[in-house]
Amino acid sequence: MFRFNPHWHCLIFEGGLDDNNNFHQVEIKDTVNLTEAFRRAVVQLFVKKELLNIEFARQFLNWKNSGFSVDNSVFLAANDDNARESLCQYITRHPASSQKIIYEPFKKKVLYHTKYNKYFKENIKLFSYLKKGST
Repeated sequence: MFRFNPHWHCLIFEGGLDDNNNFHQVEIKDTVNLTEAFRRAVVQLFVKKELLNIEFARQFLNWKNSGFSVDNSVFLAANDDNARESLCQYITRHPASSQKIIYEPFKKKVLYHTKYNKYFKENIKLFSYLKKGST
């Protein structure tokens, strides 16, 4: 029912400011190099936080298909406040709809309901409830 798909949304400037605080646009055309720089930064952070060991990190950096990608298909005009607000609302939304999650207090279970998933052959998943702060 769930497939681990970590991803990160961000808004970035295509350009920068000079010494007089004038913005100069520099389009991001080479997403391949940007993806690689981001991938290496994430792996380095994970090694520093001891979430990955150095040997696995080295192996991971040699993978042909790492799963990292950068999508720069959405462009916002500098003065388009409505589009920027809509995009910010989209990227900060929770990945699981609260309308699909039901807590059953009698059984102390959480029921997650989705569309039928052909791969898992189900449309519900029952989870044990963990009280906040418990492990």
